[in-house]
Amino acid sequence: MRFADLAGPRSSYSMPPFLPETLLPLAVAAVAIALHQVPALSSISPMMLAILIGIMVRNIAPVPAAALSGTKFLVRHALRVGIVLLGIRLTLGDIASLGGVTILIIVACVVGTFFVTIGIGRLLGVPRALSELIAAGTSICGASAVIAIHAVRRGPDEDMAYAIATVTLLGSIAMVSYPLLAGPLGLDATAFGVWTGATVHEVAQVTAAAYQQGEVAGNVGTVTKLGRVVLLVPVALGVLLSMRLSRETGGAGGRAPVPWFVAGFLAVVILNSIVEVPEAAAGTIRTMSELLLVLGLAAAGLQAHLASLLKVGLCPLLVALGGWLFIAALGLTLVKVLL
Repeated sequence: MRFADLAGPRSSYSMPPFLPETLLPLAVAAVAIALHQVPALSSISPMMLAILIGIMVRNIAPVPAAALSGTKFLVRHALRVGIVLLGIRLTLGDIASLGGVTILIIVACVVGTFFVTIGIGRLLGVPRALSELIAAGTSICGASAVIAIHAVRRGPDEDMAYAIATVTLLGSIAMVSYPLLAGPLGLDATAFGVWTGATVHEVAQVTAAAYQQGEVAGNVGTVTKLGRVVLLVPVALGVLLSMRLSRETGGAGGRAPVPWFVAGFLAVVILNSIVEVPEAAAGTIRTMSELLLVLGLAAAGLQAHLASLLKVGLCPLLVALGGWLFIAALGLTLVKVLL
C-alpha cells in the first residue's frame, strides 16, 4: 500500500504549523494541566478540561484567525499520535492475566453497548456518526475512543466535542456513585473491580472509583479497563469496514480513510509485550501521550462553535445516558452471574 493511501486524500493534508500558530492551543493545554492539579478538580480529566477551556475561549473572547491557524493540524495529528502512544499502557500479558470469564464480560459489555447505543441514537433521530462517537466513548474508553473513531470518520469537530462532553459527564457521575453502590449490591473487591473496569468510561475514572474499595479492587479494575481499551482496535476497524460497505467517506472525499494510528497503537502494545521498556522511558511515553491528547483536544475546543453544539440539542445526551445505563446494568448482571 502506498504512503499516500495511508495518509488519506491529498486535499486533507496540512503543513505543520509554526510555533506562533500553536501558542493559543499550548496555553489552553497548559491551563488545563495546571487546573487538574487543583484538588477540587483533580478528578476531572485534563483532556476534558482542555476541550472545555478551548470552547470557552473560542466563544467568549474574540480570537484572531491567525491564532487558530494551527488548530486543524493539531486536531488531526496530535490526537492520532497520542492514541498510538497510548499503547504503552498495555501488554498482551495484561490482557491474558484477566482470565477467560473477565475477557468475556469485557467483550460482551463493549459489543453490546456499542450497538445498543447506536440503536438508541437511531430511535431518537441522532445522526449515526455522532451516535458512533458516543457509543465508542461509552463502551470502550471515553475521550480516547471518541478521538479514535472521530479520526476514522473525519466528521465535524463539534460532534467530537459534544461526544466527549457527554461521556465525560456521565463517567464522572459513575466514578462518584459506584463506590457507594458496592455494599448495597453485595460486591466483593474482585467483583467490584471487574464491574468498574468493564463499565466506567475513562481510565482515570475507573482508577479513582475502584481504589476506593481497596488495593485489590483498584488493581483488578485498572487491568480490566486496560483490557477494554485494546478493543479500540477492532471497533475502529469495524467502523471503517462499515463505512466502506456503505460507501461513506468520513467527510473527506473519496474512500474511507485508512486508520494508520490504530495499527500504530496495536504495534506499540505488541512491542511493549515483547520488549522490556525501562520504566523511565515508559513513563515518558505515557506523559507524551497524555500531553498530545490534551493539546489536540485544546485545539478541538478552540475550533468548536457553541452555537453549533447547542443546535444538536439534548437527544445525544439521552443517547449517552441510555448507553451508560445499559453498560452498567449489563456489566453488573454478568459479574453477578459469572464471577
